[in-house]
Amino acid sequence: MTAGQKDEEAVFYAALELKSQAERAAYLRDACKDNQRLFDRVKALLGASGAHDDFLDDPEHASDVVFDGSPVKEGPGTVIGRYKLLEQIGEGGMAVVYMAEQ
Repeated sequence: MTAGQKDEEAVFYAALELKSQAERAAYLRDACKDNQRLFDRVKALLGASGAHDDFLDDPEHASDVVFDGSPVKEGPGTVIGRYKLLEQIGEGGMAVVYMAEQ
């Protein structure tokens, strides 16, 4: 590994530690100084790594859906369309499975 690759790797990993885009941009300008090739390469690596993907932290993209914790209202004997639920045969993280007759 050449000295240039070591510098590139060190700058890249240091930039990854920073939380915001603004902090990363300021750090890159300072760390790369007049080395435009290093700046472009590290910026491309950061983009490819997904380091700029902080959309989960953005309150603008926060979900308005709130789980109310209410129990399932369907059960044996419930008629849904042309199906009558007979008995529960399974349960998972997102669903309850019933045997039904048509």
